[in-house]
Amino acid sequence: MVEFLTSSPVQIAIVLFLVAVVFFGFVRESLPADVIALMAMGTLMLTGIMSVKETLGVFSNAAPLTIAAMFVMSAALDRTGVIDQAGRWVTQATHGWPPILAIMVMMLAVIVMSAFINNTPVVVVLIPVAIRLAKSFKISPSKLLIPLSFASIFGGTTTLIGTSTNLLVDGVAQSGGMAPFGMFEITAAGGKAIVNTSDITNYEDSANAVKQAIESFGDLHIVLNNAGVNRDRMFASMTEQEWDTIMSVHLKGHFCIASHAVHYWRDQVKAGKPVAARIINTTSGAGLQGSIGQSNYAAAKGGIAALTLNQAAELGRYGITANAVAPAARTGMTTAVEAMATRMAKPEDGSFDYWAPENVSTLLAWLASEEAGDVTGKVFESEGGRICICDGWRTTEGVDKGDRWEPSELGEVVHKLIKDAVPAQKVWGS
Repeated sequence: MVEFLTSSPVQIAIVLFLVAVVFFGFVRESLPADVIALMAMGTLMLTGIMSVKETLGVFSNAAPLTIAAMFVMSAALDRTGVIDQAGRWVTQATHGWPPILAIMVMMLAVIVMSAFINNTPVVVVLIPVAIRLAKSFKISPSKLLIPLSFASIFGGTTTLIGTSTNLLVDGVAQSGGMAPFGMFEITAAGGKAIVNTSDITNYEDSANAVKQAIESFGDLHIVLNNAGVNRDRMFASMTEQEWDTIMSVHLKGHFCIASHAVHYWRDQVKAGKPVAARIINTTSGAGLQGSIGQSNYAAAKGGIAALTLNQAAELGRYGITANAVAPAARTGMTTAVEAMATRMAKPEDGSFDYWAPENVSTLLAWLASEEAGDVTGKVFESEGGRICICDGWRTTEGVDKGDRWEPSELGEVVHKLIKDAVPAQKVWGS
C-alpha cells in the first residue's frame, strides 16, 4: 500500500484530485477556508506526498507567515470599518467634483491603500464606492471597476508587503543567500515581479513564460537563463536519471526559453520593428575546465558556453546579443554543501561580502543594458569584485606533414605539441 501511494503517477493523481476538492470547497463555502486548507495539508502528510518536516517547514519561512499576518491585518481593518470609512471619505470628498478629477482621487486612494493592505478587501470595499460614483456621473460601472482593479494591482506591486508575490520573491532571494528586500526598495527601483511556474524543460510549456512576460510588460528585451540543479556523483557511479536531469534543466532549459524569445524577436524584425535584445546564459567554471564529481554538470555547462558562441554568431542579424557568465557566489546550490556554506558565509564584521550574489548581478545588469550592445559571444567569470573573460579553446600552430601520418610517427609529434602548448587550467577538485 505504501509503495502504491509513493509512486509518481498516483501522487500526481492524488494532488490533482485534492486541488479539485479544495477548489469545490472554497466555492461552496460549507467550511471555513482555513479549515479546508488545513485538511488538505493533513491529507498530503497522511498520503506521504509531503513529510511532516516539509509541512512544518512552511511555518519557519518568513514569507508565508508575513502573508498570513497581512490577511489578519486586512481582516482587522475591514471588520473595524477603517477601510469602509476611507471609502466613504472618498465619496464625500469628491461630491460635486468633475468626473475625471473624482476618478483620479479614487484611483490614488486605491493605490495607496493597496500598497499596505491586501488587494482583495480593498477592492471588495471600494466596489460599492465605484458603483455610486458611476451612477452619479451617469456612466457604466465597468468603466470604473476595471480601472479600480488595475489600480489595486499597481499599488500592491510598489511595496514589499503590497502583494504576496513580492513576499514570496523576497523569501526565495533570502534562501539563495541574498539580503532581504527593504519595505520600499521595490518602489524606489520601480520594479515589478511576476511569478511563472512553467516547466522550462518542456518546450511547449516553457513558451508560456515568454508569453506571460510579453503580456505583462508589453514587450521582451532580455532573457537571463539561470535555472539549475545539482546531481553530483563520480562518473563511475552516475545513473542515467542523474545525467538526464542535469541536461534537461541546464542545457535544454537554456534552449527552450531562448528559442521562444528568439522567435518573438525575429517576428518583430520581420515586421519592421527595431530590436535590441539580450540573451545572457549561465555557465560555470565546471563547464569551462571540468569538475571532479560533476561530469554531468560540467558537460551541460560546457554545452551552454558553446551554445552562447553559436547564438552570438547566428542572431546578430536580428539585433540580438548573446553572452554567458560563470558566477561564483553564495546560492542555494553552493550552500547545500556544508563546507561550501561555511566558506561562503557572510562576514560578521561588516567587511566586503565576497560571495554575495549581488556582486555578480552588477555584471548581468550591465550586459543587459544598451551600453553593452556591441558585446556579444563572450564568456565572463565573476567572483567577488573580480571580472574576467574566459579565453576559450584555441588552435595552436601545430605540425603539418603535408601527407598522411603513420601511427608510429605520432608519439614524438603529439608529445611535442603538448609541451609547446599553453597548459590548460586544472580540473576543479583535481
